[in-house]
Amino acid sequence: MRSIGTDEDEGAAMSDIREKIKTSSTVVFVLLLLIAGVLFAVSLLNIGRIVTESVDIDHTVNGGLRPYTVLGIQMLLAALLVYVALIFRRIGKEETPFFPGLSRRVKLAAPFLFLAFALPRWVAYAVISVSSGKLTYVIFDEISVILLAVAVIVFCIGHILEYGWRLQDENNEII
Repeated sequence: MRSIGTDEDEGAAMSDIREKIKTSSTVVFVLLLLIAGVLFAVSLLNIGRIVTESVDIDHTVNGGLRPYTVLGIQMLLAALLVYVALIFRRIGKEETPFFPGLSRRVKLAAPFLFLAFALPRWVAYAVISVSSGKLTYVIFDEISVILLAVAVIVFCIGHILEYGWRLQDENNEII
């Protein structure tokens, strides 16, 4: 049988949890910014390589646009990682993942996650269609479907965070 602790014990335990949330959120914030910085640097190197090598790109085939598609994905993914890093910074400041506005930010990250990978591919197909004079497109391929599923899961996590925040808010009102 569990014994009921004193208010001081519960306060100390809660303080420890808040400190862990603050510390881990700060670590994730820094790691995500580092990864985003590396992705951005790689993107700049790829831009330099594309410009200096003056690669003869065949716009009529998907493989010919691969350097541009990969570059687009890298840039959008770097932006997404910065966005998510800022979410973790805010979680560290609040010392809880349950605060107003977080669920909206997480829900907004869901379509951005999907579009970071799908949009460059869609643009590549549009370029191929225009340059070849033949309509070529793929709305959902195997990568897009997987990322759509991940985006839906992230969106659901946003709802879970909103529910948790509302429960915490109700609990604080009761106390």
